[in-house]
Amino acid sequence: MLTNNTNIHGQTSTDQADTSITSTPPEHTNSTTSENFGPRKRSISIALSAKNKLGIVNGIVVKPDDDSPLKAHWDRVNDMVISWFLNTISDEISNGMNFVNSAQEVWEELHEQFSSVNGHRVYQVLKDIHTFDQANKSDELYYHKLKNLWDEYIALEPIVACKCKCPCGAHKFQEDRERRKRLIQFLMGLHESYAAARGQILMSRKIFS
Repeated sequence: MLTNNTNIHGQTSTDQADTSITSTPPEHTNSTTSENFGPRKRSISIALSAKNKLGIVNGIVVKPDDDSPLKAHWDRVNDMVISWFLNTISDEISNGMNFVNSAQEVWEELHEQFSSVNGHRVYQVLKDIHTFDQANKSDELYYHKLKNLWDEYIALEPIVACKCKCPCGAHKFQEDRERRKRLIQFLMGLHESYAAARGQILMSRKIFS
């Protein structure tokens, strides 16, 4: 049961309606577009969770009855989250959402409207992974840029883990195969100066056994 002290409704001094959800620089405030909504979705969810407002958009915190003492407070928090959305997404997306009254409805509409965009983004990320190489990048920069692409792909296409309790080892097999795949992709893009080291790694029985 919700009370007036329910933390998920709590507003702090940093909760202001004229800000964006994520800490995007002012000159890039409206940076979430139809092209990058998929990648930004996770950062938005994390920001909402950190602000203790995720329950407003996922339906866990239900709108109180009109005669509830929490109704006015819920309305204020709901309006603030809607404002965060509108300040975070681009005009391209937000223009059609100015009259939506629920933060949850805004979130669901964004998912529905741009779910097909994920397909294009998955294609682009996979293409980038397979064509990405070290070139003149440092070892650290090359690895971190490639890892960012892997992480984005997993966010777009999560691996379904085996939940059975049988001792088949399917989950570990899947994890090991994914690690080997990433290693090979990393080695494929390495600068040719690492050709000898790459050959030694590829001949290692421990990695591919």
